[in-house]
Amino acid sequence: KKLVSVSLESGEIDTLFGSEIDKGFYTTPKIHQNFQKAYQIIREIDLNQGSSLDYKIVEYDLINKKINVLYDPENNIQLSELRLSPTGDKLAFLHSVQNVEDIKPDIYVLNLNNPNTPILLVEGNPYGGVSNPGSWSPDGNFLNFTTGSSSTINGVTNYGFKEYIFDLEKNQTTLFSEESATNPMIRVLGWLAE
Repeated sequence: KKLVSVSLESGEIDTLFGSEIDKGFYTTPKIHQNFQKAYQIIREIDLNQGSSLDYKIVEYDLINKKINVLYDPENNIQLSELRLSPTGDKLAFLHSVQNVEDIKPDIYVLNLNNPNTPILLVEGNPYGGVSNPGSWSPDGNFLNFTTGSSSTINGVTNYGFKEYIFDLEKNQTTLFSEESATNPMIRVLGWLAE
């Protein structure tokens, strides 16, 4: 596995990172708007046991070809669904405890201007679990997310999804849409600039 750049003019391929990232990828790299940095969740795998050892969020310096670990949680934490804000200063991601029932994924945000500690944005358990951190608004002040739950009645499993919008400035969550038998799901597919 390697991370490469391809010149659109010449077609020339430049390997940015190779053997140093052989331990495993997990998500597609998110490229910063200035094209100088990229971010990714990597999952290191123990090839002898075939199990995941460690999830990390890394920053690739595409100019100097250096890797910086931004977040390295405890070994039983799983990371997924990385989202880079359009303003390039925040990363949202799902954060959950591996192999523990009744613990739902949470949404955390990592401020790239001060990436020491991610901030818990949305706790998953009260919502029945966050299934998707959605997308950022163009100004990076709002993040939509989807929750999901299921219930089984008389052997039939029903699934319900809710779409929320989180306001980072007000630290407030607003229900946007709720799926039911009579109300189809409305999803935020993208944001329009003001």
